[in-house]
Amino acid sequence: MSRVDVSLVLLRSEVLRSIREFFAKEGFVEVIPPVLVGATGACENVPTVFSFDYFGKKAFLAQTTQLSLEWYVYNGVHRVYSVNKSFRAEPRLTTRHQTEFTLIEFEARDMDLSQLINLEINLVRHIGKIPFKVEVMTYENAVLELQSAGLNIVYGDDLSSQAEQILTAKHGIVLVTHYPKDIKFFNMKVSDSGKTVECCDLLLPGVGEAIGGSERENRHPILEERLMTSTMLKQLMEGGGNKTDFDWYLDLIKSEGVTRSGAGIGFDRIIQWLTKRHSIKECVEFPRDAETLVP
Repeated sequence: MSRVDVSLVLLRSEVLRSIREFFAKEGFVEVIPPVLVGATGACENVPTVFSFDYFGKKAFLAQTTQLSLEWYVYNGVHRVYSVNKSFRAEPRLTTRHQTEFTLIEFEARDMDLSQLINLEINLVRHIGKIPFKVEVMTYENAVLELQSAGLNIVYGDDLSSQAEQILTAKHGIVLVTHYPKDIKFFNMKVSDSGKTVECCDLLLPGVGEAIGGSERENRHPILEERLMTSTMLKQLMEGGGNKTDFDWYLDLIKSEGVTRSGAGIGFDRIIQWLTKRHSIKECVEFPRDAETLVP
């Protein structure tokens, strides 16, 4: 085992302290959601879910605490965040992928997309301690710009790491909004056009997407339809999941549809951006990938 990189440990501690300071200033409460979950905690990237038998039931290691955080919002704690681990059975050995990483997630009541965008920008500026310029553009305009740069991309494609690198190389920090609804998570609020969702991804130079968030869908019929027709649910059920795991969430939204927004922050990618290190695995003390399980 290599020696401890003390400077990395201290930096991670300081950045985490800074993030907690920011959320406290913004009136958020830190909570601790579960990591042993049913389908609602394992639906961020279904093909890479870790599943196991839980006393005769199908269970998963959490990929997201998002829906659990929304439970708090609907039950009187209107601004919450969590610092947790996300688990992905990701076989690729790359500089961007890990099987375990630190994910900071937050949810807030009475927050629309424009307010979410401002919060994300202010958070990055708070962490970096300087007023970074952030280029805000729609997904459609991002695709047009990438096509002009010679990238083989069409409307409806997700942004690849190469696409993110092109945008950030030109503009620095970029925030891309209003992706097509078919390539985004089922509970992102559908825009008035019916074609896009009220979402935003923040891209950092040298890293790519570091924060992904959206205004949440608060219209129960639309939410239920998007869930039942989603590729995510189909994949989950094919892997042994159960759609009834979502009943509590659908009932929650049905009881009181409120405006709310939230996002997930890739903490290790924030560290990579600050340190300008080549690989995400150089930004954690105990990197985990398909070949690494012990120090």
